[in-house]
Order: sequence, then structure tokens, then C-alpha cells
Amino acid sequence: MGLIISLFVFGCPPASADRVHLNQGDAVQGLVVEEHLDRIILSTVDGEKEILRKNSQSIDYDDPEYSFMNLARQMESREKWEEALSYYEKALQINHELKGAKEAALGIRSRIWAKVAKGASDEMTKRQEMHEAWRENRTLDDVTSEAKKTQHSTFVEACGTSGGPSGGVDDGFSGQEDI
Repeated sequence: MGLIISLFVFGCPPASADRVHLNQGDAVQGLVVEEHLDRIILSTVDGEKEILRKNSQSIDYDDPEYSFMNLARQMESREKWEEALSYYEKALQINHELKGAKEAALGIRSRIWAKVAKGASDEMTKRQEMHEAWRENRTLDDVTSEAKKTQHSTFVEACGTSGGPSGGVDDGFSGQEDI
């Protein structure tokens, strides 16, 4: 009786399992227990197997939240941030405690926010420079050039370097003198 139970439990593939599709067209069935940048650890009926990502094409997860995670990673690798975020959010709707999805969604939200914030500040700076050029009856190039010089001087002062050849300290702006 014990032998029959052992064969039933250990001799059959799991009823619900993930499937890793290999480059040669084969597939390995088991449970993905670890995912790394370069490899996947799959628990199978024959024990744990390490599969290099370069030898695999895709993973079909039995749990839908991991399928959404996989789709999100694919969109993220293509820099399709909004689509990746929506897939991470779908994974979180299924499993609110999915740490990888939480962290990835937060990272993408930060990336999107930074992109929006940077665009807004760049546009604001440009408008301020245009207004200053108009007010002082100068060209926009003159105002922009002066703003860059001021920014460089502020950087040099903040870093405590004298900048340029006279101070003998490299300020990271090779070839530029303190202005």
C-alpha cells in the first residue's frame, strides 16, 4: 500500500504545474521555485533542476498572477512602462501579497513620475529663459548659455572645488574653466 502511495505521489507529474519551454522545442514541467536574471530553478518529480534562461524560450505559469508577472516583465524589457504597470497591477489584484509585483509596480510608477516631472521642469526652465530673453531684449541662446555657466559655477561651489587649471583640482568637467 505504501509503495502505491509513493508511486502516486512521487511518480506522477504534479496536477498543477509550471512549464518551461526550452529552445530545442522540449518543455520541462514542475514548479518554478526561484527566478534569477540568468537561470530558473524548477522543482520537478526528479528533484530541482537549474535551467539557464539562455536555454529557455518562455514559462507558462499555472498560477495566473505569475503569468501576468511574466507579461509585465516582457513589456518592461521593451520599455512599455504603462503596459507593464497594468500587468503588475493585474497580478496584484489576484494576489495582494506578491512582493515582486509590488516592488516592480512601484519602480515603474517612479520611472513614469520622474519622466513626467522632468518634462515639466524642462518646459518650465525653457519658458523662464524665453521670458528673461524677451524682458532683457537678448537672444534665447545668450540666456541659455549664461544659465549653463551659472549652473556650472554652482556645481563647482557645492563640490568645494575651484575647478579649472588654476585650482589644480579636476571638477569632472574636463577642458572647461571655472566661469
